[in-house]
Amino acid sequence: MAPEASAVALFYTAGAGPDQGEELAEGGRDFPQPWRFPDTEGLCSALGDYLADSGMGVRLYVAGSEAFLWRVVATARDGVGISEAAIQMERCGPPARPVCCIHCKTTDPAVSTTVYQCPGCGLNLFVRDHFSRRLGVYQGVCVDAEAPGDVPEPEELDS
Repeated sequence: MAPEASAVALFYTAGAGPDQGEELAEGGRDFPQPWRFPDTEGLCSALGDYLADSGMGVRLYVAGSEAFLWRVVATARDGVGISEAAIQMERCGPPARPVCCIHCKTTDPAVSTTVYQCPGCGLNLFVRDHFSRRLGVYQGVCVDAEAPGDVPEPEELDS
């Protein structure tokens, strides 16, 4: 699936709703064919191969959850060398964030509250607004380190 000059390609994973890949392909641009993948890993593997065969001036538009966006950006940036200036991102869907526990390094791809329990070490974590572009995650820090058991009520994250 080597790209042609000024080609437009559609790589996607189907979400919970109806699969509208064919409708997207018919949406006014001449897509050679939409490539549907069962998961993000398969999509990123194929996208990396596709981008590796691309020439100069390639642009990438990515839409999806925050965890998905940063996984695809890492594939393009780290795997193929596309600059972030050539990548446009659109977060859509619920405001869940990928969070990495700074204590045990467990990553949870979809945290939707300000306080949650780490699935790796069991600590109650506060989800900070600190974001690592390199890792594609927000930082989770122990919320009750100074006063064990004093855990604030979780609040829904803003979008």
